[in-house]
Amino acid sequence: MAVAGHLSREGKLVHLSWLDRVASRIQQMADTIRYARYGYHGIFDVEKIGDAELKALYEFDLSLLDAVDRILKQIPDSGDLPAPEALEKALSTLEESIELWEKTFRRRGELLTSSA
Repeated sequence: MAVAGHLSREGKLVHLSWLDRVASRIQQMADTIRYARYGYHGIFDVEKIGDAELKALYEFDLSLLDAVDRILKQIPDSGDLPAPEALEKALSTLEESIELWEKTFRRRGELLTSSA
C-alpha cells in the first residue's frame, strides 16, 4: 500500500495505525462477501425464491458494488495525501463509509432470510 509507505516515511504513525485499522476492516468485509450465501436455492430444494426476490437481491448486490466504488474513490494515493488535519478527516469519513457498507451488507442477510 503506497499510502502506508508514505505515512511511514513521513513519521505519521498515528495516521498509519488508523490506515491499518481501515485496511483491516476492508479486508474483513471482503472475506465476508467472498464467503456469503449466493441467494438462490437448488432446483430440487423445497424452499424456492421467486423472481421478484431474486431481482431484489440482485439490485441490492449492485448497490453494494456502488458502495465499494465510493469507498475506493475516498482512498487517497500517496501523491495526493492531504495535510495531517485533512487526512484525519478523510480517514474518519472513510471509516464511516466502511461502517455503512458493513451495516448494509448485514441487511442482505435479512433479505435472504425473509425471502426463504
